[in-house]
Order: sequence, then structure tokens, then C-alpha cells
Amino acid sequence: APFFVVFKISFAEVAIARPPYTPLFNIEDSRLVIDPNFGNYLFLLEDSLYLDSYLTSIRIAAVSTVFALLIGYPMAYGIARAPDPWRNILLMLVVLPFWTSFLLRVYAWIGFLKGNGVVNNALIALGIIDEPLVMLQTDFAVYIGIVYTYLPFMILSLYANLTKLDH
Repeated sequence: APFFVVFKISFAEVAIARPPYTPLFNIEDSRLVIDPNFGNYLFLLEDSLYLDSYLTSIRIAAVSTVFALLIGYPMAYGIARAPDPWRNILLMLVVLPFWTSFLLRVYAWIGFLKGNGVVNNALIALGIIDEPLVMLQTDFAVYIGIVYTYLPFMILSLYANLTKLDH
């Protein structure tokens, strides 16, 4: 229902009234009159900011999905092929992060990715880099966050399908 309300509003014009948009449907002479405004959608096509944002979102989603699949499939395959006593333990390890606050789990990545974080300190200690890498507020950090967030869903859905293949 909320989607259809927003969809209806997207065809309305801004109005100084309550609600702050014009009605999409009117009854005139006991007939239903639909008066859509396509100007909002034309504006989306005219401004390159919206097209660039949309294409960037599609790219980030596609790359994140590929990485989640590359990481999740071997894990799901390993869990599906594990002996019964180990299978339950491995599944619990996949589900265990859901018991912690989502915001806390994602926020913890800041400690790993910041300039003096765990990753940079480890790379400097190993002599791989001389100065800290900028990882926060980059596409890399976005990919890490999205893959980390959705990886359990990828693993569990692939696991469910792999176990069905056995039967």
C-alpha cells in the first residue's frame, strides 16, 4: 500500500495545500477523471544526477552480488557437504551475527577500515605498505558493508537449494 501511495503522488503536482500535492483522481459530472502529471518523470530524464545515481546503484548492486556469490557459494557448498554434526554448528555460525545489532556490526567495520584501524596497522606491520590506505568513504567500503550484510542471506539460500539437489 505505501508503494502505491508514493506511486500515485509521483504523478501529482506540488500544491500549497493539505495534502501538499494535487489529486490524481477527480470526479467531474459523475465521471472519474484521471489527471496524471508526467513532468516529474521528465525531470528525472533531464537531470544527469538522477541517471548517474541510478547507474551507480545498479553497478554497486551487481558487483556486490557477484562478490557475495563468490564468497557465499563455496561456504554454502561446504556446509551442505559437511557431516551432520558439523552442519548444524556451521549453520549456527552463519546465523550467529543476526543475534547482534545490525548497526553495531556495520559500525564495527569502521574500526577495521579507518586510517589507524586493524587492516592498515596489520599491513604496515607486515611491511606491505608504508602509509595508511584510505578505505573509509570509498566504493570499497560500500562493497565491504553490503557483502558483509547480505552474505548470510546468500549462504542460507544457496545452502537450502544445495541440500534440495541432494534429495
